[in-house]
Amino acid sequence: FAYQICDRYCFCIIAGACLAKYASGFNTQALGPTDKNGNDYFGIFQINDKYCKKGTKMSCGVSCTELVSNNILPSATCALNIYQKEKMDLLV
Repeated sequence: FAYQICDRYCFCIIAGACLAKYASGFNTQALGPTDKNGNDYFGIFQINDKYCKKGTKMSCGVSCTELVSNNILPSATCALNIYQKEKMDLLV
């Protein structure tokens, strides 16, 4: 059973740790600069605001302010949802 869990989730954990390191330097309160399309990025995973703005079709179900908290559960859950739906190349 432990091997099944590792096989299924280890890639996500490793990729998530790499993303957190290079996107924000592990800073849970990071606010990225607005990009040329007017998008803002939030939190440890620098999640695009299209995933946290109220009323957006791609929403993770959390507010953007929840992504810049020391509680990384909303950010991790949102990042995993994005990964599962969109694949890693759309996270940032």
